[in-house]
Amino acid sequence: MANTDIFLKPGDWFFGKTQGTATTILGSCVSLVLWQPERKLIGISHALLPHRPSATSTTGLSARFADEVVLLLSREITKHQLKPMDFQAKLFGGGDMFCFERMHDPVGEKNIRAFSRMLNELDVDIVQSDLGGQLYRKLTICMATGQVEVKCSPVNCFELVAAAEKTHGVPH
Repeated sequence: MANTDIFLKPGDWFFGKTQGTATTILGSCVSLVLWQPERKLIGISHALLPHRPSATSTTGLSARFADEVVLLLSREITKHQLKPMDFQAKLFGGGDMFCFERMHDPVGEKNIRAFSRMLNELDVDIVQSDLGGQLYRKLTICMATGQVEVKCSPVNCFELVAAAEKTHGVPH
């Protein structure tokens, strides 16, 4: 089994069996982690929006959208002769990051509802979550165990620290 460390940017996803960690930073985006403990398979996504805008043309599914990344992950699950309900779900993010949205339906809330609805339809249990609020979240996911560490901040200090490390050569 390979030892792989990955960073998921918005619209990225991963499915497989590996060692190492996956890291992502969330604001209003939502990350779904699917874990199958017996087979040690993991699926991870970083979705920006609940669904594709209707006016957008498409040539395939995109992990940028909650509804489409659930379909992408479901296809991978089926390839391993499993069902989505064989997995535990963990859901993170969906922060209320944009002050101009506070009087409307925030995109973070829409993302949370989209994932929750789809997981409910697939009969997948959500066993861990950290959702909503005016917070940024940094996830560190152990891909060999499915364990998720969540660090929260009211400002996106995670990207500021990463940028400072690159600029000034600060060791990790």
